[in-house]
Amino acid sequence: MTRSFPAGAKISPSFTGRDIGMSKAEHILSSNTRSIRSRRRSGFRGTRGIVALLALTTLLLFVFFTQPQMRETVNAWISLITG
Repeated sequence: MTRSFPAGAKISPSFTGRDIGMSKAEHILSSNTRSIRSRRRSGFRGTRGIVALLALTTLLLFVFFTQPQMRETVNAWISLITG
């Protein structure tokens, strides 16, 4: 007995016979990209790394923009805009 599907119907990979040992729920969980992204990252790839990168970037910008030459350049650009 063969199963007939409506024209244009897409068959899920879990029903093609490839993953016979896996249940439908196991197949959905293994192919769910949201569960892969939601895994907690450790070390500097997680929250600590983001905070450290943000702090170092802020410090670098602060040091860069407080240099006398840079302050003169920024003031010159601002005077060009404001007139």
